[in-house]
Order: sequence, then C-alpha cells, then structure tokens
Amino acid sequence: MFHFAAITALPVCQNYPRHALDVNVAGVASVMEYSRIAGVRRFIFASTSAVYEENHEPVFTETLTVSPHLIYSLSKYQIEQLVFANAFAYDLDVVVLRFFNVYGPHQDFRRLSPPLASYVVRELVNGRVPIFHSNGEQSRDYIFVTDLMDLAIRAMSSPNAKGQIFNVASGRSYSVNEMYLIVAKQLNSNIRPVYHEAVDFWKAYPEMFSGAKPLNVSILVKEVNKRSLGSNEKARNLLGWEPKVTMEQGLSAMIDYVRKRNAGASKVRTSWD
Repeated sequence: MFHFAAITALPVCQNYPRHALDVNVAGVASVMEYSRIAGVRRFIFASTSAVYEENHEPVFTETLTVSPHLIYSLSKYQIEQLVFANAFAYDLDVVVLRFFNVYGPHQDFRRLSPPLASYVVRELVNGRVPIFHSNGEQSRDYIFVTDLMDLAIRAMSSPNAKGQIFNVASGRSYSVNEMYLIVAKQLNSNIRPVYHEAVDFWKAYPEMFSGAKPLNVSILVKEVNKRSLGSNEKARNLLGWEPKVTMEQGLSAMIDYVRKRNAGASKVRTSWD
C-alpha cells in the first residue's frame, strides 16, 4: 500500500497546526491500523526532505539525525516514528520514502502558490515577469515524477526495501536562477525576473505574523534561502534505481503541459512557493 496523501503547504500547516497534525499524523495512524487488520503486504509512506531542515551537511543522507521544527516537517518526522513503531509492535513490512522537490506535468500551476518549476513555466509561457525572493541562488534537489514512481515501484517489490528509509533525490541541485534560465531558453524568452527580499514572500500569509507571539522571521528567511542536496546512493545500491530524466527534459514536458492547459491561467498572478 502507498500512502502519499498529506497537507503539504508550509503556511497552511503552520497556521492550522491542529488540522495539519490531525490529517497528517492521525490520518496515517488510522490507515496503518486498517492496513494491519487487513494484512497489507507492505506499507510505503511518503515523507519529505524537509525533515533535514535543521541539518547543514553538504549532502543529506538517510543516516543523519534529524530534528525538524516547522509543523509540516515535524508532522512528517512524527509519522516516520509512528510507522516504525507499528512495524516493531506488529511485525509490519514498512518503507519510508523521503521525497525531495518533486516536479513534472500535472502539477497544479494555477494554484495560489505553485511549486517553483510550475510557477516559472506558467509565468514565462504567459509572457509575465516572474518574481523571485532573495537573490535566486538558493538551490534544491529536484526529482521528476516518473523517476519518483520508478523508485516507489521498486520499493514495493524489492525484498531489500523492507524497513528502510530512502531519499528520493536526483543527487543534483539547481538554483532558482538556473531553473529560470532553462525555461527561458526553451521558450526563447528574453523576460528577466525581478527579485524581492526573502521575507516578502511570506507577506501573502499575514496569519503567520498574527498574535502576541508571531513566528520568528529569521526562520522564514532561512526557509526561502535553504539549500538541499540529497544522496541517492542507498536507493542505487539496494534497489538498483537511478534517475533518468534530465532537468531540461523535465521542464520541457512541463512547458508542453502548461501550454495545452493554459486557458484561464493568465488570470492567476502570484510568486513561487
């Protein structure tokens, strides 16, 4: 069984922690209980690279000790602990996949705060100037959706996957500026982005700064500027997996998708998530 459902938007989780924990943590607890009763052969949970948010190593490996603090990443880490606790108590066969930044066609590019790749493609396809925050040099590890599904299928079928945590990572990071340049080149666009202060990204979510004790601004600035690079050595060695889709190929597929489904997208205007 695959469990990939969750509330993932950081602002939503941070503004509504009880709801996020109820859906993310309690929801998985319920699904695991029914899986135990039904005798599900293997339970695969989609965690996140955000659990590494307090780690500062140049490359994130599955052996690192993690201690996330933001509600979204914390909920995912709590679920990891829940998954392995159930595996121990009931001898369940479980696997945890830590997704890095997933991109590809069928992402909702019309939503208020789409992921970066969808945002850049949407803005340039529509001839608009993309708005980036900080200097655009922050970089993250992106994994194309078909490569992710290839690893997920291997994790379900391989005996080597039982009880393991795997990074779902390409093993290469791209900066915001690099992503923009790839899309601009493919669209033959000379539109240049504009850059705002990192903290300005969060002004779209005033609830995060409400109350007598608002969220620490330095945490939000760090979140915008964070860098991530995941090791996929474990998945390569145990599952024989390796990512196949290049960033150029993946973004080209997204451009085709947005072009075909672009009706009404020009009405949406915001910055990247």
